[in-house]
Amino acid sequence: MDTAALRDPSDRGPLASGSVPMLVQVCTLGCMLTLASISCVSGGARRAHDHSVAPHGGALGMAGDLHLELVAAGNGAFRLYLLDSFMEVRPVDGVQGTVEDSTKTTDLTVGPGGRYLTAENYLLAPGESELTFELRIGSEELSMSLPVLRPAPGVDDEGGHEHISGSPQHGH
Repeated sequence: MDTAALRDPSDRGPLASGSVPMLVQVCTLGCMLTLASISCVSGGARRAHDHSVAPHGGALGMAGDLHLELVAAGNGAFRLYLLDSFMEVRPVDGVQGTVEDSTKTTDLTVGPGGRYLTAENYLLAPGESELTFELRIGSEELSMSLPVLRPAPGVDDEGGHEHISGSPQHGH
């Protein structure tokens, strides 16, 4: 049976009484809210598990929600940062462990300010390509090997980014 023949010809449905502008407004608002939420998620500063750029220019590794970033300094020292899933630095107070290269194993120490781990009196050998870290964080133990990425010229030992000559160095 044809249902169009049963409709009242004067009933034009939702298009009859000026409801089209309201429908357009509702659809437009819905689209704007959707685009705004996508923009906040994809373009926001806090994007979980973005491994495209290490915060300090080092090599990244991941164990669960914990990230390790190994930053080799130009002077042969290194820093090991613990990062959360948003790539923010986690304090390392209370973290214990060792670093092992091709010739020796050395205890890790907490760096100034409790922001990273390092090894006192330890220098990377010129040909060293990988370091292995054994860490105890509370009751959790983890082992991870990370490649040694040599710093580019101009990269400092204070955070892996450049300071332009003559510009003030900000609070490191």
